[in-house]
Amino acid sequence: MAPIQNHDYYYPYFPPPLPHKFPSPPKVSPPHNTPSPPKVAPPHQPITPPPSHQLITPPPPPQFPVPAPPPHHSSSPPPPAAKPPSHSIPPPSPFVMPPPHPFSPPPHIVPTPP
Repeated sequence: MAPIQNHDYYYPYFPPPLPHKFPSPPKVSPPHNTPSPPKVAPPHQPITPPPSHQLITPPPPPQFPVPAPPPHHSSSPPPPAAKPPSHSIPPPSPFVMPPPHPFSPPPHIVPTPP
């Protein structure tokens, strides 16, 4: 009995079988009698010396005006201290246990062994 030729059998696991004869590409070689153009490098740009670098000095720190100290012989009283806000938080109310549920199950009583 001849085996069934099913090419889809190879699909997920193996590549499909390739044909035995491959068409060869035509062998075309460039003609040897055409001279190649001469390879000439582009002209170089004249090299200019780099600009001289001056030493970069950091800018001076900004000069902030110094506030004058208050005179020691001032007769003005010190400013009053800030008062606490009048709407203070009331103290927390005591926690009240809610009454037991009317349909609560009876407490579980463990019988004591004799």
